Amino acid sequence: MNRLFFVVSSLESVESVEKDLIGGGINESHIHLLSSQPNEADKRNLHEVSSLAKSDVYQSTLKGIPLGILLSSSVVSLTYYYSWYTQFTWIPFIFLAILVMGFSCWEFGLWGIQHRNSELSQFDNTIDGGRHVLLIDSDSTDREKIKSICLNVGDVFYAGARNIHTPI
Repeated sequence: MNRLFFVVSSLESVESVEKDLIGGGINESHIHLLSSQPNEADKRNLHEVSSLAKSDVYQSTLKGIPLGILLSSSVVSLTYYYSWYTQFTWIPFIFLAILVMGFSCWEFGLWGIQHRNSELSQFDNTIDGGRHVLLIDSDSTDREKIKSICLNVGDVFYAGARNIHTPI
């Protein structure tokens, strides 16, 4: 799946582009708006980017996995090295390893929820300048169709694309 970024000067143009995209067969749930005017966007029934997607929680949680694996492996290794499993069996230590893994991911996720999404932070100057960013998730087959529909509106500019693994 691809995410296409378009910079738009006005919410009227965003409405027009969204209407044209939906008419062109693009699912409404694949169209998101990043704007400094969330109340205006809400009045116009435009889909704002979710607050979780504006944070770095997903990417940070994934960064916690390697540390969790390392710490969990340490728990299992220490259990084996000191033969604690002979006295208590493996069950409590396996549960402890799973708990340590989950704690690591959770802790990194808490860090990430406090920080801005690195993918969206590149548009901070655009948003501060009063413009809006339209994010459209699409299959590679629809990419050119979406670009042609969006660029038919006068004040819409293509700002790039990237591959994604999870939708916003």
